[in-house]
Amino acid sequence: MIESGKGEWLDWSRAGFEAARQLLAHPDPARRHHGHSFALEMRVARGATPGANWCDHLASLAERLDYRDLNACLNAVDDHDILDWFVQHLGVSPRSSWLSAGARQGGIRDAQGNHYHWFLDRFEASHFLPQVPAGHKCGRLHGHGFEVVLMIPAAQDRLALRVAWTRLRERLHEHCLNDLAGLECPTSEMLAAWIWRQLVAQDIPMAQVDVFETGSCGSSYDGIRHRVWKRRSFDSALWRDDRRTGHTFVLNLGLSADMDETMGWIMDFGDIKQLFDPLYRELDHQPLHERGLMNSGEVLRWIVAQTGSRLPALDRVDLQETPTHGVIWQRSRDMSGLAR
Repeated sequence: MIESGKGEWLDWSRAGFEAARQLLAHPDPARRHHGHSFALEMRVARGATPGANWCDHLASLAERLDYRDLNACLNAVDDHDILDWFVQHLGVSPRSSWLSAGARQGGIRDAQGNHYHWFLDRFEASHFLPQVPAGHKCGRLHGHGFEVVLMIPAAQDRLALRVAWTRLRERLHEHCLNDLAGLECPTSEMLAAWIWRQLVAQDIPMAQVDVFETGSCGSSYDGIRHRVWKRRSFDSALWRDDRRTGHTFVLNLGLSADMDETMGWIMDFGDIKQLFDPLYRELDHQPLHERGLMNSGEVLRWIVAQTGSRLPALDRVDLQETPTHGVIWQRSRDMSGLAR
């Protein structure tokens, strides 16, 4: 079982704003005056600030930029400049920060102040898993709308990434993945690593590749480590400030381990769901305060303690109580934005 002190406990918060900018150092169309729906997400060590004050401050900072021309408000307006501005004004050092400039791109800032650019795209494809036992649903030919998040150091050429990805996407979109050399067993783990290798072969210095088969499961690869994700939600009640309240909690379970080279995965997504189901039934449509769980932090600690013996590879758990607030436990730091 995972000991409660092993790992890092974080608070997560999200704030959004609408704003316009011109990126004069970029090629068209970014040089033209344009606007985005911006969303900022930050993770801060629990106890680093009193209560939820930093979350309120983050929201107030976003309000200062809402419906503004960023070029008139900030000295520089690239994604990494906006992230730095928030960190400088927040008064606390986040473990990581994400910026979404629209739905498909943005920036990342890690705890050391290193910056990355991310870009999201989608393709439609079919596949089957040839090594699964007879009768396993994934052994049948089926399809997904795959979503891919590509991350590179911010100093690298973003246009080169998009050009290289466009060529690669043509090989994936509306094809059977099993027909591609190196993807004979196209699990999400194998696909993330395959995309990484194909882009690196085109001289793109990748930082991470995330692949989502569905809205509830996916995989990450950073050139060394594989991680898989399984998302669940549960509807529960608890006490807060002498009131009975409740949430639709969104839970992400992250597991990292060595690959099973025969199966091409860390673990079957179905097995993760099955092993977690007994705990899920204890959470879903339940009054959590009757277990002594009075807030999201206590719920997360209970989940981590109970799940560790069932899923020893567990190394990160994200728990959102609302679309703008949540808590995270992680054994090791990473850039993944799965709380998003």
